[in-house]
Amino acid sequence: MINVILLFLAISLGKVYTISFGNLQYNIQAVELLLVFYSLIVFLKMKQKNMKFNFSKNESYFYIAWFLVFFYSILTFFWTDQGVSVLSGSLSLFYGLLAFFVSSYYFNTNRNALLNGNRILIISLLIQVSINIFLGLQAVEIGFYGIKHNSTTLLGNSNYIAFFFSFVMIMELISKQKKWQLYLLLSVTGVVLTLSRGTIFSIIFVLLLYFIFACSNKNIKAFNAILNILLAVTIFSFLLFYTTPGIEFRKALEEGLQTSSFQVRLDSWSFAFTQIIDNPLGNGIYWRNDSHNLILSSFKFLGIIFGVLYLTLLMLPIQILIHQKIKLMSRNLLALILAYISIFIHAMVEVFYFDTVSIIWVAFIFTAIFKVLKDEKNIDSNRKIHPNNLPIQKLVSIY
Repeated sequence: MINVILLFLAISLGKVYTISFGNLQYNIQAVELLLVFYSLIVFLKMKQKNMKFNFSKNESYFYIAWFLVFFYSILTFFWTDQGVSVLSGSLSLFYGLLAFFVSSYYFNTNRNALLNGNRILIISLLIQVSINIFLGLQAVEIGFYGIKHNSTTLLGNSNYIAFFFSFVMIMELISKQKKWQLYLLLSVTGVVLTLSRGTIFSIIFVLLLYFIFACSNKNIKAFNAILNILLAVTIFSFLLFYTTPGIEFRKALEEGLQTSSFQVRLDSWSFAFTQIIDNPLGNGIYWRNDSHNLILSSFKFLGIIFGVLYLTLLMLPIQILIHQKIKLMSRNLLALILAYISIFIHAMVEVFYFDTVSIIWVAFIFTAIFKVLKDEKNIDSNRKIHPNNLPIQKLVSIY
């Protein structure tokens, strides 16, 4: 358990050192160092105990496809105009593989690892962002951009950390694990302090989905789902109307699409589309002039074919939601998938899924989803082979 907590705490700490190679720089993240260390520990433990992972066929295909995307991202080095910088982007995908490896080991014995780890993560982020906003407001004029400028952490700026707060908010709201009300309050507070409009739109969409699914899911009562949503809305509304960051956030939300930031997004999307047309094989993963759109970034970085493959991998939770029977889906699985959908939607207007930290974190989420899926399949199998469910037992019970 302590290993998982340290990994998520390391995520919140951001970079620890910057390496320079001429004009190039690479930021080493705290979680990178810890992940490499734990990878060696897990490898040695598994070798000593002669252990092997028991992956399903679909999981194996997923990891193979991820490796192919990683390998192709390296190949882009031979035709990109970005030089050696694209190899650092490939390294991020490699860290994703290490994250799958480590989390598959640690999550196997602790099914609440993702939940507990994310709770530690948002506590750390909330402390950091609260301190920065408080100190910043003593020095700058109060206003939306004044607050947003200071809404930063060691991990990243307000728009980036909003992904983590929104995910935890949705997961806590739906899964309703022990002390969920406290962490719902903390995550909603974090969402407000980030002043991220994209986050709000993605949360609203997911809450609507939650209500629709709750009406047909046997494990969730629709009335309770409404009460839970109202609780979240109440907390959000209080912060929006009675706190300084909330008031400025509300003004920005009222402006909506009239803001200049939306026009900046349109310009970056247009530029990315031009780059895709010019280089359909992809230009490698690099961190300049990002398109702020997951689909366009995938095609720009990895080309049409492998961009589609990468998007297909990232859309796996959505595919699970489509193919699973909604009425039989467990609360935990639905919470994980809907929380993931919130960050997937948000990535359509922000930068995510290509930096090292986000890839590692998403890998942890995928591992948790795989574990919950496996647990549910085992439960279904046990039900089918239970003596009372066997045909001969049913025949005997008639007589």
